[in-house]
Amino acid sequence: MSSTSAITPGTTLQNGAAVAPALSQDNPAAAYVNGVHFRRGRVAMYAILKALGIGAGDEVIIQAFTCVAVPCPVLATGAAPVYCDIDPVTFNLDPASVEARITSRTKAIVVQHTFGIPADMDRILQIARSRSIPVIEDCCHTVASRWRGQRVGSLADAAFSAYRWGKPLVLGIGGTAIIHDERGRKRLREVANASSTPGVLETARIRMETFAHGLLLRPSLFWTLRDGYRSLIKMGVAIPTFPKLDLHGELSDMDKAMPLYHQKRLAGRIHEAFEQDVAFRRRRAGQYAAALNRLGAGAPKLDERYDPVYLRFPFVVTEKARILEEARKKRVEFGDWFVSAVHPHADAESQDLGYRQGMCPVAERIAKQVLTLPIYDKVRESDVERSIELLENLHRQGLL
Repeated sequence: MSSTSAITPGTTLQNGAAVAPALSQDNPAAAYVNGVHFRRGRVAMYAILKALGIGAGDEVIIQAFTCVAVPCPVLATGAAPVYCDIDPVTFNLDPASVEARITSRTKAIVVQHTFGIPADMDRILQIARSRSIPVIEDCCHTVASRWRGQRVGSLADAAFSAYRWGKPLVLGIGGTAIIHDERGRKRLREVANASSTPGVLETARIRMETFAHGLLLRPSLFWTLRDGYRSLIKMGVAIPTFPKLDLHGELSDMDKAMPLYHQKRLAGRIHEAFEQDVAFRRRRAGQYAAALNRLGAGAPKLDERYDPVYLRFPFVVTEKARILEEARKKRVEFGDWFVSAVHPHADAESQDLGYRQGMCPVAERIAKQVLTLPIYDKVRESDVERSIELLENLHRQGLL
């Protein structure tokens, strides 16, 4: 069994020299420029686990109501994912479930800020610190949300993000790992040194996909593009979000870095558009929240500790499949993820990933009830109006 201890956020290493912590409150996204880059967010998470010395015989706590990209890095280290249930309001780790499932083999806790809603970091960190367990923040849904005024990603010992489709910042590929402790950051770079950089042809292919994504993606084309993208994956033309190996608990691309072009593009995108993107997302979320609250629908009810910058705006329904079909007919973008405790598998089909049906009943129930509304730069006022109009029609039909 490997051993590890909690890392205290402090100074980091950059080119061998000590510098201030990477993730500042004034410029939080800058940390993801200066972090260590990998081909995917799940590979970045794997690198953090390896840097912490996690391996065979260890356990890593993660939440249910997640996707296969989270347990795969754990399994790739030889450790076992331990699924905890969620809070039905925030869709994040339930601290009581975490405390109940910690054992002497628990070597890390991964905290997912679902849809951009911060997790209850006070209680989770208290539980972890009392047992010297490192906490890793999964910031793939947001790098801008705040918990009690402090940015996510700066709250715990380490963090990672991703830039594939459906993320706050889309580059088409890549993920970034951050460890705040100097020694941990050095070990993280040692892991990264074993990675190879994709070649010119692969980089060009990713750039073409990203260009097409930016050109075509918009709510009015959502259903057409989703169906078309899945067809291209089956034909072997497009790069799948979940390669077959990952779907069955293995981790592909663990030895590949983020293309150099995309690393440079990351820096440009963050400096060009970070604050504008945050303001845009807050405005769209406010519009959806006002409409759902007016209709008495299941929008998140959060107290003053939470300051989310949403990736997508979630709401709870009782007729998920029927509402999705109505959205498809009207060509209005409603998202269905997560569809299960470990998306995209059915709850009874996740044994390879260490999940057994019934293990996290709240997560399984929520997966049957949650839909999401789009919040990205191509969502125009007319798109919001069409979404709200459909919500009003569903309310009149008694479906909300």
